[in-house]
Amino acid sequence: VDERNGLVFLWYDRAGGPPNYEIPVLTEYGDPAWGPWDVKLLHIKTHPREVIENMADSGHFPCVHGTHVDLFENEFTDLRCIQRIKGVAYPRGGGRDDFELEATYYGPGYHISVMEGVMASRLLLAHTPVDEHSIDLRFGAMIKKVGDEAKTKLYSGMYVKNLQTGFEEDIEIWENKLYRDRPALCDGDGPIGKLRKWYRRFYAPAPATIGD
Repeated sequence: VDERNGLVFLWYDRAGGPPNYEIPVLTEYGDPAWGPWDVKLLHIKTHPREVIENMADSGHFPCVHGTHVDLFENEFTDLRCIQRIKGVAYPRGGGRDDFELEATYYGPGYHISVMEGVMASRLLLAHTPVDEHSIDLRFGAMIKKVGDEAKTKLYSGMYVKNLQTGFEEDIEIWENKLYRDRPALCDGDGPIGKLRKWYRRFYAPAPATIGD
């Protein structure tokens, strides 16, 4: 058990092994120039892999979220999956947000996005399997303060509401799609195969059977 960035983390390994990576310190947490986390919980009938595949699915941003993408790239390291995007978001409430984003998964279920745009923000995702068919997804946003505490709280609430709308658009797909081990990909779908290869390292090995 560890406390990091104002959150409590529990490591579980069914074989009893120790953690093989650290949750990085987020320097913005506790900085007086930044507001606190505004956190929500969503229960989703999907596999955690589906959430992570958004990291490589460049094609869904304009079609599902109405986001124009100028730059999209991925980087896969030993225990990190990184997504970099530059583009224009059009919030459902109106307006235009020219943004740059770097999103990083540290391990299979903890994600931080560093986003610069109309507002500087940090987005947290943490999803945990509940059973074979569902997950709990916790997400939170932290924004750089804009005026006094009341104004920051108002803007943060609006920002989180817009994020939740985006998740609800994804959930419609996650809860109804069919998994294909070898999907027929189109131009612009992104490196789904590379992401799946990276993610497989986090699966527990299958138990040995008689004759193995």
